[in-house]
Amino acid sequence: MKKLNIRPSFLQILYLIIFTFLFAFIIYTPTLIKGPVSLTSKLILEEETFEGILICILFIISILIFNLYKSEVRKQKEVINKINDEKMRLKTGLMIQNNILLL
Repeated sequence: MKKLNIRPSFLQILYLIIFTFLFAFIIYTPTLIKGPVSLTSKLILEEETFEGILICILFIISILIFNLYKSEVRKQKEVINKINDEKMRLKTGLMIQNNILLL
């Protein structure tokens, strides 16, 4: 029997890390930042912009994870179909063998 791989993938770990960071950022932003953050003299980053970017990244990663799961489901369906085909082939072989023995 094949063991299931239950180790989280890189994308799942990345998603969890970004989600945790975003959650902490949203909670602690009012205490840490009193206004927009100036990265350079021309580049000013609003907290809502940063949160929006992180949410977009999370959305893209979730789509990638969904596609990974979808492909894994497809692989497992193929394995199940192969097992069912093999089962039917063996069952047919046994029935033919039993019929030959009865004659």
